[in-house]
Order: sequence, then C-alpha cells, then structure tokens
Amino acid sequence: MSQVQILSDLEKALRSGEVDPSAALKIVNNFITPIETDTSSKLMKILYFIGGGIVFLGIAFWIGQEWSHFGAIAKILCTLGIAIAFFVSGVLLSQHKEHVTLSSVFFLISALLMPLGLGVTYDELDIKVNSYATGTQMGVILTAVFAGAYFLYKRNLLLFITLFFASCLFFILTDWIMSDSYLASDYKFDLYRLFFMGLTWMLLGHAFSNSERQGLSSWLYAFGVISVLSTGLALGDWKPNQSAFWEIIYPGLALGIVFLSTVVKSRSFLIFGSLGLGIYLCKITAEYFSDSLGWPLALILMGFAMIGIAFGAVRIRNRYLNTA
Repeated sequence: MSQVQILSDLEKALRSGEVDPSAALKIVNNFITPIETDTSSKLMKILYFIGGGIVFLGIAFWIGQEWSHFGAIAKILCTLGIAIAFFVSGVLLSQHKEHVTLSSVFFLISALLMPLGLGVTYDELDIKVNSYATGTQMGVILTAVFAGAYFLYKRNLLLFITLFFASCLFFILTDWIMSDSYLASDYKFDLYRLFFMGLTWMLLGHAFSNSERQGLSSWLYAFGVISVLSTGLALGDWKPNQSAFWEIIYPGLALGIVFLSTVVKSRSFLIFGSLGLGIYLCKITAEYFSDSLGWPLALILMGFAMIGIAFGAVRIRNRYLNTA
C-alpha cells in the first residue's frame, strides 16, 4: 500500500472517529525530533569541532615554538605520541553513545597529527622521509589505521579520512611507478591522475547514495565534479598550446554532468556543471573571438551565455531536484 493511500485512510478514520486524534498524535510525536533539541545538538557538535580545531592549533604552535629544544624522543612523543593518544581516546569514547561526537573530534585531531608524527619518527630513525618507499609505507599505515577504525565504528568522518589517505597513497604509488618515465616531469600526468581520482570520488558518492553512508555522498560528488571539470579545463590549455581534443569534448563533459544531476538528484552536479560550462564559454570567447568581435562584444556574449546557463540550471533544479 502506498504512502498516499495510507494517509488517505488515516484521514478518513480520523474524520469518522474510528481513530482518536490525540492517540494518533502521540504516536507521530514519537518519530519527530523536536526542533529545539535538534538545533541544540547541532550547536554542540559545532562547538566540539571548533574546540578541537583550537586544540590542534595550540598543539601545533607549541610544537613549533619548542621544537629546537626537543630531543629525538621528545619530538616523537610530541607528534606521533600525541596522535596515538588522541586516536586511543577516540576509540575509548566511541564505546559511549553520548560521546560519539567528541570521539570524532579526537579522531580528526589524530588524523591531522599522525602524518607529521610518522614523518618525524622516520627522520629521527635516519630513514629518508622524502623517498617513494617511505611515502608508500606511511600511506599504507595511515590508510590501514583509519580504515580499521571505520570498520569498527562505521563513522562517516572515519571513512572520509580513510579515502583521503587512500587518495594520497594512489598519487605516491603512481609517482613511484612512473619515476623513471618522462611522464614524471609532465604536469599533464598530474592532471590526468586528478581527473581519474575525481571520477572515482563521483562513483563512490553514487555507491554510498542509497546506504547509511548517504551523508558522505554530497561531499564526494562535490570534490569529484570539481576535480573532473577543473582538470578537463586545464587539459584544454590556452592558444597556441591548446588541446583540440579536450576543447571539443569539454562542453559534452559539462553538459553530461548537468544532465546527471537529474539522475543522481545532486545539486553539486547541477551547480558545478553549470559553472564549469559557463567558465568554458568565457574561456573560448576570450581565446578565439575577442580579437575578431572586439572585447566589449565578447563580454556581452559571455554575459548572455552565463544568464542562459543560470536560467537552464534553475529550470532543472525546480523541475527535477526540488521534487526529489
């Protein structure tokens, strides 16, 4: 039975007196979170993370001020030791539901400090830090640690941190694999890697969209679309070094992302896809038509193009996204 039919039957039962309105209201209230409670809960979460940010800054400034006075063991304890302490505290606090947000703050502080701590530890052990082997080891350790925490506690923040370190590991590994190739010195190789990573983030966002990780989808969509469109635009380059291939396919790429916004019901696809298309039109107009048409006329055309794109985006939002 559909929701509309259930609500219609309930209305008829209330009108006929078969169901007591106060009894129905009591049941409904059990499934509604009071606005005040929800607002205060969000405020407390914000304060937790602001406080955590201040704690992290305090630790960073303290380490920076006293660094020259520390010995090898003190340097390791003040970086990796503190990171591990925050991680363990996050694990312990995760055992209590009322402290879940605080544990997330501690996990975040640990994630910010742990890369520095590992780097300092390797350096104090006379292991070359800026080598591909060391970078790969650090990437594997960081990814494994927070992936393990995610599988234990199923937290969106832990999954986000895991994906971030896994992405860094991907860049380090591909750098290592291509270190002896001419591609290593080509900036376009970095752009292609970021383009591929953006596609991966978009696919992951779609995979999480109908699961309990749905809250992470919007972030992955946004980062993915920005990466794909910005690298696609950069790969097109500028006259006389322009890439005809990327300049030809880019409008289709941007329009495809705008179209996909109606499929995946994502405002990130619509907003950034429309913005990418607008920037592309401005680039093409300035690149090829500013001399022939004159800069004032080119500006007028660019302005009307942006207005048209905005108009289309609003229509798509109102027709497909607001009704989702």
